[in-house]
Amino acid sequence: MNKKTVWITGASSGIGQEFARQYARLGFRLILTARRKDRLDALAEELQNRYHVPCRVLPADLERDVDCEALCTVLAAERIDLFINNAGFGTCGCFLDTDPEKELSMLRVNVLAMHRLFKFVLKKMDRQGSGTILNVASSAGLLPAGPFMAGYYASKAYVVSLTRGVAEELREQHSPVYVCALCPGPVNTEFNDRADVVFALKGISPELCVEEAMRGMLRRKTIIVPSALMRAATTAQKLVPAPLLMPILARPAEAKAGPVTQMLGRDSFYLRSQITMSDICHGAGICRDGHKFCPISITIPCFFVQFALGRKQRFFSGFTNSGTKFHNVFLLFRDGIGVLIRIYPLW
Repeated sequence: MNKKTVWITGASSGIGQEFARQYARLGFRLILTARRKDRLDALAEELQNRYHVPCRVLPADLERDVDCEALCTVLAAERIDLFINNAGFGTCGCFLDTDPEKELSMLRVNVLAMHRLFKFVLKKMDRQGSGTILNVASSAGLLPAGPFMAGYYASKAYVVSLTRGVAEELREQHSPVYVCALCPGPVNTEFNDRADVVFALKGISPELCVEEAMRGMLRRKTIIVPSALMRAATTAQKLVPAPLLMPILARPAEAKAGPVTQMLGRDSFYLRSQITMSDICHGAGICRDGHKFCPISITIPCFFVQFALGRKQRFFSGFTNSGTKFHNVFLLFRDGIGVLIRIYPLW
């Protein structure tokens, strides 16, 4: 019996590497793609020795059009049963300050290469009469926008939107090809180092992420969000109108130490600069040049302290002015929503 073939991009580390291990364990024939050939060779040797499965190494830098074209040429006659479209990376910082070349590099990988390889494999599977494609996006792609990682959020929103649209087209055509998007929150991989960001929120393991992705594919879900907490988060944010949600997402920008990239976490209180009561009440997570992280256990009570010390006085003094009163009602409501939102990881 012929082995099924899985092609994995971004296979040299993190989620891609874990996908390779899991499908090798299941007996799949592997095609591994990433920039770092030495890592791919080491992974292929490991999997061949442990699981006795064929592994083909195709190193490529997906930022380069010529490498994408070469991959499509080499795999033109290859049967692919499962495609894990995983390659991607992120950048962080204020849009005014971030390196435009690094951002364009990110977009070439996260959007252009993802799109090109997605379409190439989809056409191949359509001719085959079967196949599965998993585009690795992010829970960032499920949010309306992401201040201080604006480009990354936008790139992952593209992946989510494209996948949803194509999935519906295939359903209406009764196609045997199934496509889906994986939208994890923080995962403990090398992504953090390349993006130069530290997450206050504790990430899940690549093993758990891949396990839930495989379970979601078995259930034929279009959008797969690993972990119950992230599923609750992505559901909760839909209940908040965008005009309220965006100031909440951008609020950590008030912190003094630098560009903000991460909402607060639950179990770390890391200070590298002075933090004001406002910083604590609104939470923060900042690029490595100056991080401010506040746990939920501090944020919630401090919100009520802030209300007692500040909002309360302004709120009640505004009863003589209807405009001020309604403005303060809005501020209270917005901050209340902010506390609720921070109970969930919004990454």
